[in-house]
Amino acid sequence: MVVSKSRINIETASNLAIITIALLLGGVLINHFLTDSQEVTPKSQPTIKPGTQLPLSRIDWSRNERTLLLVLSTTCKYCSDSAEFYKRLTEKTSDLSKLQTIAVFPQKVGEAAAFLKGRSVQVGTILEAEPRELSVRGTPTLLLVNKKGVVLDSWVGKLSAEREQEVMVRILEDVVNKDG
Repeated sequence: MVVSKSRINIETASNLAIITIALLLGGVLINHFLTDSQEVTPKSQPTIKPGTQLPLSRIDWSRNERTLLLVLSTTCKYCSDSAEFYKRLTEKTSDLSKLQTIAVFPQKVGEAAAFLKGRSVQVGTILEAEPRELSVRGTPTLLLVNKKGVVLDSWVGKLSAEREQEVMVRILEDVVNKDG
């Protein structure tokens, strides 16, 4: 049986094309599922803009100069992945008299408290509320709010190490250096 050169070339080209496509798909999957160092901010969930008045009336914004809101969910992978950062953040800010820290969860307060306790994250208050009640579209979201309930800054998603440092500096500088 004689096999023509053109048939061999077509088979070789087909095999190379399949291998190339498999490698490209593999690269995309690895990039998507194995790289956690990138900040995760879904494009469909824009960050809340500074200057936004938060509508949640259950919070006494005037109680402190600033309020740090951690809008989380017990079922959110990125909330769990970010817990070590929230622990460091709340430890550094726990003795600042001008700052109150509030965690807002869509789940019951008891479930939220267990979630935070299991990750050694200490906050002053835990509230049950849907993120949309705060004009937030996704979790995790951190909001720095003034005593009038106006957003000063916001951070959405799992933050990179650089963004975590930015949050820490912004909150500490704002609370320690500003009178209101």
